[in-house]
Amino acid sequence: MQIINAILLFLAILLMWSTLNLERSSNNIAKPGDQSSQLNDSMEFLRKLKNKSPNEESQSKRIDAYKKIAEESLKDNPESIDRVESKFDKGTKHCSSLMNGLSRSSDDLVNKFETIKQDIDNVKSIEHEKFSETSSLLKEIMIAINDLESSTRDVENSSRDLSNQIAEVKSGVVF
Repeated sequence: MQIINAILLFLAILLMWSTLNLERSSNNIAKPGDQSSQLNDSMEFLRKLKNKSPNEESQSKRIDAYKKIAEESLKDNPESIDRVESKFDKGTKHCSSLMNGLSRSSDDLVNKFETIKQDIDNVKSIEHEKFSETSSLLKEIMIAINDLESSTRDVENSSRDLSNQIAEVKSGVVF
């Protein structure tokens, strides 16, 4: 199947090539003497492509003019260049000191944050201990209240029994 596809593809290419050659007139067929002129034309076309476009040429002229002006101003005004350099150096030093200060303050903030975090952890652990203590004391109080209630019930039962016995004794002893 692949062989048949390859043969069909080859025939299609052959047919396309032959139709292209039939469409060309005999004037377009390059003769041995004409080949050098076609080569020259091709070379000329490539040179045109290689050359800069008018916009590119004008921009390169502007850049060159700016470079010349900058170089002349450097030669004409060395004092102003020195002032600009000194101002730039001062600005750079100032920015460096500001950056160092910012770095130090951020380090201080990080340290304070860590300290606060540790303090919060300490407070949490203390609160947890106090909570545990309080809950254990509350449990003990609840146990004591339950014991007191049962003791109170026992006392009530005992006093009821005692009052019943007193009532029986009073009813049995008649004066």
